[in-house]
Amino acid sequence: MKKFISLLLAAAMSLSVFTAAVADDGVTVTLDGKKIEFDTEPIIENDRVLVPMRAVFEALGADVTWYDQTWWGAQMASADITKDKISTCVDIEIGADEMKKQITKLHGDAIEVLSEEKIPLDAPAKIVNDRTLVPLRAVSEAFGSTVEWDNNTRTVTITSAAEPTATPKMTAAPEITPTAKPTEKSHISGGSSSGSKGSKATAEPTVTKQPAKAPSFAQKLTAHMPTDKNYMVSPLSLKMALAMTANGADGAAKQEILGALGVSDIEECNELAQGFITHLNSIKDKNKEIEAQNEKIENENPDEAQWRTNQRRYPEVEIANSIWYNTEYYEKKFGVKAPDAAFSPDFETIIQEKFDGVSRNVNYENAADAVNGWVSKKTRGKISGIIDDPEFLTALINAIYMKAQWADQFPKNATEKDTFTDRNGEKHEIDFMNNTYHMGYYSDSDITMACLPYYGGISMIVTLGDNTKFEEKRGGMTEKLVHVSLPKFKIENTIELIDTLKDMGIKTAFDMNTNCFDKMLVNEPDGINTFIEKVIQKTYINTDEDGTEAAAVTGMFSGGGSSMATPEPVIEFKADKPFSFYICDDTTGEILFMGEYAFVE
Repeated sequence: MKKFISLLLAAAMSLSVFTAAVADDGVTVTLDGKKIEFDTEPIIENDRVLVPMRAVFEALGADVTWYDQTWWGAQMASADITKDKISTCVDIEIGADEMKKQITKLHGDAIEVLSEEKIPLDAPAKIVNDRTLVPLRAVSEAFGSTVEWDNNTRTVTITSAAEPTATPKMTAAPEITPTAKPTEKSHISGGSSSGSKGSKATAEPTVTKQPAKAPSFAQKLTAHMPTDKNYMVSPLSLKMALAMTANGADGAAKQEILGALGVSDIEECNELAQGFITHLNSIKDKNKEIEAQNEKIENENPDEAQWRTNQRRYPEVEIANSIWYNTEYYEKKFGVKAPDAAFSPDFETIIQEKFDGVSRNVNYENAADAVNGWVSKKTRGKISGIIDDPEFLTALINAIYMKAQWADQFPKNATEKDTFTDRNGEKHEIDFMNNTYHMGYYSDSDITMACLPYYGGISMIVTLGDNTKFEEKRGGMTEKLVHVSLPKFKIENTIELIDTLKDMGIKTAFDMNTNCFDKMLVNEPDGINTFIEKVIQKTYINTDEDGTEAAAVTGMFSGGGSSMATPEPVIEFKADKPFSFYICDDTTGEILFMGEYAFVE
């Protein structure tokens, strides 16, 4: 049940009424991925974004009631939001320089005050067009939300306390780095999204030259993808498999893997992996809550349950990790018995605690069926297996599965035949899906991008042109009204990745003459080196009017070797020629899947 916000207005205003200029290109504010509409445009004042108080309070989850009274001769605003039985009460002394926050815990009818603190209101409130405007960051953070500012798109992104908080990327540097345009001074800075109370943003300095950024992990991966067929690859799945491998490596092999991942040490690597797994699991937990609610409603009110069966679901996302040890490998391969050889207990503990993974022993008789059965289960049968024979010493495997509905689904009756021209210049009549709505969009002489959101925090960005510019230009997307025409497509792909990883700087781990995995195994026989002899990724994607189903599995297999607002024009975005796609987590920016559709199959 939402609580009331009582806004107590003084009869004699102590605030000045003024006319403020709206920022040149306007400011967009989103809360948990949805744009907030304001009846008075946000303004920028003293490097702060100010927004109508009623609108932002309602967006944050509270009802608003206005009272025209004098409260101790000053204008006050009192806000109360209750979530998960914790009530957050915020009193704002409008025109003053502080806020008062009170956290209470509900015990039936009793209320226990847990804390009370004053929070700096880092800019004075203003009245514009009979609306009271307050600093957005201070108000949002007072309710436990995090706030980010993107100067390129002039967008404020709010993530509420009830939503998953941003987790770090698996790369050291973010894949989106919003900065002021060259020779342009930004009007406001968003700062970091730490959520710390009372933090003040400062204006970005004038930027005269942007240093060249090193290619990201995904960018390096793209450079090795085939151009003679459609493909899909999962950067995230490969990162997870490499991160597990790094925990079993030592010396140069370990440093090369960490360098490719863009992290400084193994502790950082593990924390980032664990954070992202926790983040994805939180999305999965949302659907469990919905299912539990539906089950309860079905038992108590079957009539209401009929329409709830078709309600939107958050993306079904599962990320799973496993490690496999072949107990017969040394004997079958080298004629050497090693009954005590096994995964190191420390290595198994890390896989379990940081990667939520499982450890299994197999032999030549059951290895292929056991590994492939696990893969099929974790990908809902979309990838039936990853190995054909049991000849491996260890296998470190990551699986990712996603099924997501479009936030704005393509009408089935709008799907029609159109011409797709493939990379060879051949023309094909295929089904194109069509829809028109507001979405993220960017276009220049190099690349054109359209962002198609799924319901619940994941998006597909489709690009035409030079896809090597994707990460460089990605932060420049702004909301536009776009008519998108996109082929229905399905891709299944298998990629061998050793040469790619060697080019990305990982070399020692593949050298049969170097034994660099002592941390992974214990009691190995003498004279046999452990090295990675195979890296395979299998992927699947199917995109239609309802949404997308995708899966990826990455396997690292080791072996041994001896020696060892006003009406706007509609922009046309028509993917009728080879296009790239990137399925991204909106909270972290991490690329789950990416690929290219260039040929009709």
